[in-house]
Amino acid sequence: MKRQFLLLATLRGAKLGLAVMSLMLYGRLFGIGLQMDAWVFASSVVAAAGMMAWGPVNEIARSRFLQQAARDGFPVATQGATRLLRVTGLGSAMLSLLLWLAGPRLLSILYVGVQHRGELLVLRVFALMLPSLVLAQILALGSAYLNCCAIIYAPEWIGVGAALVSLASVYSLASSIGIYSLVVGYYMGLLLSVGCVLFLLLRRRFLGAPWRPLAGAAVSDYLKFSAPLYMSYGAGQANGLLEKTLSSSLGIGVVASVNYAAQIKNALQSVVTSVLFSIAVPRLTQAATGDADKISFAVAWRDVQRVVVLFLLAALPPVWGGANLIVVVLFGKARVNADQLDLVGSLIRFYLIALVPVALSLVHGVALLAQQKSRSYAVWNVVALLLSSAFSLVFVSKLGARAFPLALLLSYSLAAMAMARAVGPSRHLWVELLGWLGLLALYSVLIRGLASWAQSKIGLALPALMLVGAVHGAALGAGLLWYRSRQRRAI
Repeated sequence: MKRQFLLLATLRGAKLGLAVMSLMLYGRLFGIGLQMDAWVFASSVVAAAGMMAWGPVNEIARSRFLQQAARDGFPVATQGATRLLRVTGLGSAMLSLLLWLAGPRLLSILYVGVQHRGELLVLRVFALMLPSLVLAQILALGSAYLNCCAIIYAPEWIGVGAALVSLASVYSLASSIGIYSLVVGYYMGLLLSVGCVLFLLLRRRFLGAPWRPLAGAAVSDYLKFSAPLYMSYGAGQANGLLEKTLSSSLGIGVVASVNYAAQIKNALQSVVTSVLFSIAVPRLTQAATGDADKISFAVAWRDVQRVVVLFLLAALPPVWGGANLIVVVLFGKARVNADQLDLVGSLIRFYLIALVPVALSLVHGVALLAQQKSRSYAVWNVVALLLSSAFSLVFVSKLGARAFPLALLLSYSLAAMAMARAVGPSRHLWVELLGWLGLLALYSVLIRGLASWAQSKIGLALPALMLVGAVHGAALGAGLLWYRSRQRRAI
């Protein structure tokens, strides 16, 4: 158990490190401008199309495969999985062709940038990214089936290696082909990942003969059970596309600025999500379905909430407080003006504030899933996304890009409270949560004051940021020692 946890923690740390390296590399090579806007916009539209088409199928693939293997045997389940892989791969190819034909019309609706040159660049990148729909779907579904064969870490290590190859490709080609190096780097990493995953699947007797029938009862079974999830996936991707469209209307560089800030929020959110679904869900499900009483479930729910809040307390204050320092380190000597740096810094702070209710909605959402109230979870998730879209439309004319994290904050605050109420009475949990949130806010303000002081005294962003990190680490260490001594006295 300890070895598995260590491997998982190492992988998560490596992925977070690569995410930070990617942001720094892209920021220093391409900065904020028309080229980065085109890459972010075009790749987001292609990714959204793939998620709308196959996201729900990929989400239920693991559970349906294991259920079918237990019922009909592993060879039968393998045949069904192979057919689904072929159907979704062929469907992705047809979707790519359809989007290629409809691309000019579609992008003329979604991309409302004022420069004609920008629209042409978006269209070129969009066309180049379309074949990746097939490869990305094979990778997603293939990795899911490898997990079902108890191959947990190989796909993760493959992803780490592919990310390193992608970064190296971008770095070596950026000076010669510009923004298209991102396309080449993406395909290099993707092809490596798909090749490794297909090799591992073949070793476990997946794929089979290519002349076998495509469709079948197993494929229908996958599509049937994934159908209820299409509403939430559709709402989520539509909300993301609306954000990109509104960003493109605000001027050159805004799409890229919003993406840089959102990526930092997404990196922290991915840690919360992985912890919740790998550790919290099994414990909450056992407490909800076993012989334990409601108090045991409430204790488990409280412990999960504490873990998430403690993670936010450890990760959020230095990033929120040092946002202005981070953007200077992020972009280095890239051609970025002071207004753009200020926009990205403020967006980072706003998105991190919005991360708090988003994380709490995930905590309450997994509690609902453990109680087998998946319908409530899906409904409130859709409501939050629709509210976020509505708030963005209302506030964007007055607040600009800052409207997007504000919309996220308001919508998910309402959703988190509604989900908590659906889980059950939790007055004591809310009292404790408010105390933790107060501590988080106070500590974040103190760290920001420290960051401002360090910047004024030192003058250089990186040494000032290192000082903030060192003080924060010392404070966390002191807090951990205090907590352990308190636990010993309680025993």
